[in-house]
Amino acid sequence: MTASTGRYLAIWGELQQRAIVCFLTWLVLVCVCFWQRDYLLLSLKYPLEQLVTNQPPLVTLSVTDGFYISFQMACNTSFFMVSPLLIYHLWCFLFPALRLRERVLFRVLLCVAALLFIIGSLFGWLVVLPLLFSYGRLFIPSDVMWMVDFRQYIGLFWSIGLYGGLVFELPLVIAVLAHLGWLRPDHINQSRGYVFLSCFVVGMLATPPDMFAQIAFALPLYGLFELGWLGRRFLAYLIPDRREVVSL
Repeated sequence: MTASTGRYLAIWGELQQRAIVCFLTWLVLVCVCFWQRDYLLLSLKYPLEQLVTNQPPLVTLSVTDGFYISFQMACNTSFFMVSPLLIYHLWCFLFPALRLRERVLFRVLLCVAALLFIIGSLFGWLVVLPLLFSYGRLFIPSDVMWMVDFRQYIGLFWSIGLYGGLVFELPLVIAVLAHLGWLRPDHINQSRGYVFLSCFVVGMLATPPDMFAQIAFALPLYGLFELGWLGRRFLAYLIPDRREVVSL
């Protein structure tokens, strides 16, 4: 066995060990979440029950929906709970291969990405989801009873949380692209007005016909754009040379 082969096997063994630890932790959390499924299901219904006026009743349309909903909720909740452990093991695995400046950058990017994802998920659950139900109610005829399938609601809940978290990663993406030189200041200054107008168009399409709801939806979107553009200065402070970022 050559030295390179032994080094490769050692790296693969460490990665496999860390993956097993994360997977077993996730399985334990799935069991715990499934055991506490009643409390968690009540928590998932909070945006609908507390933030939506005249909320529709939740119904199940299949015999197996109860088990499917509980199991899906347990798997998704446990994944969110185990994500800090995943980030920790990823950091420990990559730490020896990074230079000092890269370690600082990687640590900062991980913390910022995690914080933005959490904020985006909460924004999706507490703002977008209630607006979606309030907006959808306007298209229901008055002589039609409005009921929501609980299974579809749970799927929508997790989808909005995931997409909201990904959308709130926009400042980080803009900051990195600007630091790499792929977004130049003159392009940003020329397109700032179009971005501002586009945010309000999206807010108009995604919210009920209420001016305050449109403003509450559009301003955070534009704020993400400006936050990402300001974040490039922070990256420039951490890494003055762009080639350091490319080396990642």
